Amino acid sequence: MDWHDYKSVFLKGGGLKKIVIKDVNLEDWQRLINFLRSTEAKLNLYLGSEKISLPDNIKNIVVSAEYSYKLVIALNTVKLVCGFANAQKIEFTFNSAEVDKEIKAKVIFRFMSTMGRTLNKHVVLIQGNGEGESIFEYFPGEGLKYL
Repeated sequence: MDWHDYKSVFLKGGGLKKIVIKDVNLEDWQRLINFLRSTEAKLNLYLGSEKISLPDNIKNIVVSAEYSYKLVIALNTVKLVCGFANAQKIEFTFNSAEVDKEIKAKVIFRFMSTMGRTLNKHVVLIQGNGEGESIFEYFPGEGLKYL
């Protein structure tokens, strides 16, 4: 993929984008958190606006209906925010204006591919408002595709 072919996805109009992994369970959530902990990514968990420690077992956070948790993941200069509103779907939201260079797009693509391989799941990048049309997709064993 060439930056000139897809840079408008990130630069025109800006706005939020989402990386979405559907059909997950608590084991997938735990595998994701365990993997992220093993990387150099900076992880910060928040309960409302208060920063709290990321627990070893993520189950109580994923299934909590009464508290608003969010995980902020800093990958170099791109920040992803993961909410826990739906236990069957993992969503990472980011501001596409932060992806203003090819190297930053590659960080997003590497993250998508790595999550897809780690969880053995289909991963999509969509416009941030709702269940939009897929812009990029990762399929296990097939790699990343620009649609």
